[in-house]
Amino acid sequence: PPPPAGVAAPRPVPAYRREAGAWDEMLADDGSIRPHWRPFVQAMESAAPGLWENRRSAIQRLLVDHGVTYNVYNDAQNAVRPWALDAVPFIVAAEEWQTVASGIQQRTRLLNAILADLYGPQRLLREGWLPPALVHANPGFIRAACGVTPPGGAFLSSSGTDLVRGPDGAWKVLADRAQAPSGKGYALENRTILANVLGDLFDACHVQRLAGFFDSERDCLRLLAPTRRGTPSVVMMTPGPMNETYFEHAYK
Repeated sequence: PPPPAGVAAPRPVPAYRREAGAWDEMLADDGSIRPHWRPFVQAMESAAPGLWENRRSAIQRLLVDHGVTYNVYNDAQNAVRPWALDAVPFIVAAEEWQTVASGIQQRTRLLNAILADLYGPQRLLREGWLPPALVHANPGFIRAACGVTPPGGAFLSSSGTDLVRGPDGAWKVLADRAQAPSGKGYALENRTILANVLGDLFDACHVQRLAGFFDSERDCLRLLAPTRRGTPSVVMMTPGPMNETYFEHAYK
């Protein structure tokens, strides 16, 4: 409910406090707001009473309208859970993200080189860099593909990297995922909904668009077609509606 007449509406930022021993995305060590967060925080502090609650409600309505769900395996009730999306986005400075992106690109090149070797000359196995049992006993290793080189040498057409920040703010890698990593469809849906509800803030914060990534992914998959005549059709195979991330299979 709105505050009584003559009483100032509570502001979200003054009530927020840093957590000791943890990296704070929004506040610097001296308590000041980090530069890339300032447009967003200023918008929060100047918002009319009830605006953010209305925006949260709008986000939830759009999630329901769009049918965004996450299926839960091994649930006694075969639960299909609605997707959760916070009205406060995770904001990363452009120059910082460039550093992260460069590191991820380097890791991707390395993973592609490893796959090219494992399905090619296998020097990593012969010279003892990787234990043969680690590769040959892995059910994901496709023996029939040995000696086959995909167009352009792109063994890895899609990958994902799990990132976390340390207490000092440094980015660290928890894991790399190369077997059809999930999350891209959800990221696109999150961005679509937030851009709809927070369009003015997207302009103020100069948010980098995601369209370029999906355009590049589509072009990459088309280049993998065995023949280059015309415009190849790209399809996605899915385990079906009971898969935990089926929403993004259908959405992408």
